[in-house]
Amino acid sequence: MTNASYYVSDNRPWFKHYPEGVPHHLDYPEVPLYQFLDDSAEKYPNKTALVFYGKEITYKNLKELSDRFANALQNLGIQKGDRVAFLLPNCPQFVIGFWGTLKIGACVVSMNPLYAKRELTELLTDSGAKTIIVLDALYPKLKKIQKETKIEKVIIASIADYFPVFLKVIFILKNLPRRITQKDYQIENIYQFKKIIEKNPLNYKKVKINSKKDLAVLQYTGGTTGRPKGIMLTHRNLVVNTIQLKYWFPLQKGEETIIGLVPFFHIGGITSSLTWGSCGVAKVIILPRFHTKPTLKAITKYKATVFFGVPAIYIALDKTIDENKRKYSLNSLKLTGGGMAPFPRALFDIYRKKYGKRLIEGYGLTETAGVTFQNVNNQAKEYKLGSIGFPFPDTEVKIIDIKTKEMLGQMKLERFA
Repeated sequence: MTNASYYVSDNRPWFKHYPEGVPHHLDYPEVPLYQFLDDSAEKYPNKTALVFYGKEITYKNLKELSDRFANALQNLGIQKGDRVAFLLPNCPQFVIGFWGTLKIGACVVSMNPLYAKRELTELLTDSGAKTIIVLDALYPKLKKIQKETKIEKVIIASIADYFPVFLKVIFILKNLPRRITQKDYQIENIYQFKKIIEKNPLNYKKVKINSKKDLAVLQYTGGTTGRPKGIMLTHRNLVVNTIQLKYWFPLQKGEETIIGLVPFFHIGGITSSLTWGSCGVAKVIILPRFHTKPTLKAITKYKATVFFGVPAIYIALDKTIDENKRKYSLNSLKLTGGGMAPFPRALFDIYRKKYGKRLIEGYGLTETAGVTFQNVNNQAKEYKLGSIGFPFPDTEVKIIDIKTKEMLGQMKLERFA
């Protein structure tokens, strides 16, 4: 265990406003990121980890699937330090692939499925990835630009692979013409995700991970200030942010349900659903994209306790609830909010008065491995609307006059120390 208390002074004005039970400094285990999953699978094997269109995967199943995928990658020649690109929406294959890639010491490079061919070419080339996991519907786009990249091996995933049986049959019948034309996939260095998992055993060759030095994720920024930049995040970077989330928003182990709507190819989706979720043994309801009624149905049916989204999503949910009286309920939600855009006061007031929910705002960056600031939780009396909240434990800040550049405080993200 590494204690960060000697890095950060105790004389910080925000500490007096911290939620009850949140320490000023935390201990961070020097473990690989995937340890969160493996520990939860060992202690809570039968708890549900993922739900995808009704199909449930337990923590034991998820660990075994990720172990098999790790073995499959090693048998394909992928080694520690190699980059594995992901061109997938939110789906079980993303989660399985994420943990399996980390287990062999390789680095996850997740791409937005909506990238245009030019953007995809640039980022794949920049990342140095030679292997990619891609949704079958997105393969034609990849095929057109593959020769311009370093991609040598392609692992194709079907959205229907982890559907319940009845949905899988409907999907196959509906997409039969397209599936017949996929015969050209059966060429050298093209593999089917589910098949390589099924034919590989659990005993992958374990590799030693240096959590402070070895990369877990090469995550590209949104490009709001220029071209997207590849941010190199170590196992420790993400372990630290997960532990900070654990203390700021404590999850009752094995009892919480997270709506996995924030894209997994976004750092917020990785931390809020994959790492923090696994650390807290939460059930993650995977939604590939936002549609109002299916989202409300998932919240209501599974009695979700955690939901994150942007203001536009909350506006749409409120409107649909009004139009469908008594059909949907937000009563089970204990934590609601987001950090990708500020919440208008009118929207904040609607959720506070109509639903008794506080929309909690926070702030983070890809460069900071996720959330850096967070407003106080739903039970706290003190809350400042329009604020990003307080720095997480072991995070320091500085404030600079934008005109004079005069430093009014100090900022230092100790998670990178």
